Amino acid sequence: MANFQKIDRKVAQIITHPKYNARTYDNDIAIVKMDKPVEMTELLHPVCMPTPGKSFKGETGIVTGWGALRVGGPTSDTLQEVQVPIMSQDDCRKSRYGPSRITDNMLCAGYEEGQKDSCQGDSGGPLHVVAHGTREHQLVGVVSWGEGCAKAGYPGVYSRVNRYVTTSAPITVERECSQCTCGTRNTIKRIVGGQETEVNQYPWMAMLRFRERFYCGASVINDLYVASAAHCLRGFTPSLLSVRVLEHNRRNSSAQIIDRKVSRVFVHEKYSTRNFNNDIGLVKLDQPITMSDILRPVCMPEKDHGYEHEEAIITGWGAIREGGPVAEALQEVRVPILSLEECRNSSYGSSRITENMLCAGVPEGGKDSCQGDSGGPLHVAMENTDTYHLAGIVSWGEGCARPNLPGVYTRVSSYLEWIEEKTKDGCKCGIPEKKYLEQEKFLEFHWSFQR
Repeated sequence: MANFQKIDRKVAQIITHPKYNARTYDNDIAIVKMDKPVEMTELLHPVCMPTPGKSFKGETGIVTGWGALRVGGPTSDTLQEVQVPIMSQDDCRKSRYGPSRITDNMLCAGYEEGQKDSCQGDSGGPLHVVAHGTREHQLVGVVSWGEGCAKAGYPGVYSRVNRYVTTSAPITVERECSQCTCGTRNTIKRIVGGQETEVNQYPWMAMLRFRERFYCGASVINDLYVASAAHCLRGFTPSLLSVRVLEHNRRNSSAQIIDRKVSRVFVHEKYSTRNFNNDIGLVKLDQPITMSDILRPVCMPEKDHGYEHEEAIITGWGAIREGGPVAEALQEVRVPILSLEECRNSSYGSSRITENMLCAGVPEGGKDSCQGDSGGPLHVAMENTDTYHLAGIVSWGEGCARPNLPGVYTRVSSYLEWIEEKTKDGCKCGIPEKKYLEQEKFLEFHWSFQR
């Protein structure tokens, strides 16, 4: 009986690995482009890519497919699964295949005595593992070849997927990106010591939600990703998170809000829970958001721009006073950015402030980010323009708005290459051409985009 939930798509393009060897099955991997996208839902999610460089030996892999249940038997009517242990490369080469047949691009899984394996008809299907401490399934292998099915001494052989996600020229299918610009707010004109923003004044402002409840801020950086703090993301199960954009008042949401589920979370590999160094993370949305007149990403900062003594704007729904409740409406506050030397001369001392951090605040206190603002943006309008750059991400501090204890932010310019590497599949918006603002005149932007 047909299932009315099924979705069919025609094939627009097939990309076979250029080094695939039909004799040895080395590089036995390919990509199929569909004629149109599939919409992600509660029932339909993509599998996650595997951790680069990880061997996965000793972990339990899950093979799924409609292949034969025994050698020479018919294919299965219903989807089947089997759990098999992933072998080390040495153990695989010591099997009856011998070392010469198993390349570094292959992975073996199965029991020495056989009995459990993929089979005819399972080819191309996934071998996936559950990432430790999460419910996230990672695609570690693609069913490739083997001698018979479930034979003793002959484990199943799979294409090792993480050999193909870290190359300098990954095989990807380009998306068509619409024209848009980043960093332009929607008006020309309570975080501690701050004031309520106008509705959608900062169109890149995003809200992280856990089980549908607000808990951290974030910034839209392209149509598929938002940037936030690592401490807002570490340890959270992606399927329990969501991202909301175009929100202003949490208690009175408008019809224009957009919610997206989370398909993947990237926490910086060198994030330290002890001193909050490298406190940056990225959230990949389950489907793109469409840029518009009221929704735009923030621009990335210039690599060598230090922003010392420039005025910055912090936005968020965090507490308006230390120990107080989080705000209902989006708040903003303006604070000067300190030099690294000034920050290290504060009451924090030099040892706590790394070069990946940035401080902002006034010596007497009174203006600062606070609890609930974590992960949100510290942005700066570039001189003589209305283009906003993401200079910092709200990270940590002692209390809120205390004298000589400025807010501490992740210095985004330290991570531009990392962000670029992780978000290649997103459509990025171009920086508007610089124009000097004339009083009482509308700022004209030249629309462009970069991929």
